[in-house]
Amino acid sequence: MKALSKFFRQRLYLIASFIVLLTAYYFIFVGPFFPNRNGGLGHDYEMWFPRMLAGVYYFITNGVSVIPWFTPSCCGGTVFFANPQYLFFSIPQLLNFYFDPILSIKITMMLFAALGFLGTYLLMRRTFALK
Repeated sequence: MKALSKFFRQRLYLIASFIVLLTAYYFIFVGPFFPNRNGGLGHDYEMWFPRMLAGVYYFITNGVSVIPWFTPSCCGGTVFFANPQYLFFSIPQLLNFYFDPILSIKITMMLFAALGFLGTYLLMRRTFALK
């Protein structure tokens, strides 16, 4: 019984430290940049947010079962499916179906930060056998 309670205490400590680190990551790195102090975003997002919204509008108009081949709404018409830089088949686009673009980018950053933390933890514990 003591071994079981010790096991749960160690896991609770890990989960609590994970939540604290993820919250600190959000407030230090993610929160101040979306939007920044001047109310703007990075210059690269002025290209990605309209494309994400074009994906949402395509989904609303045609549904999920139709693959988008091109969009006439960006730059006078751009290739949708054959362009590897397009975000229609990505986590931010999936989240953008339910949230606004800025919140979907924030959630994506937090999700991949959590996966990176978990991957680093598993690498240290299982591969390098650190305790």
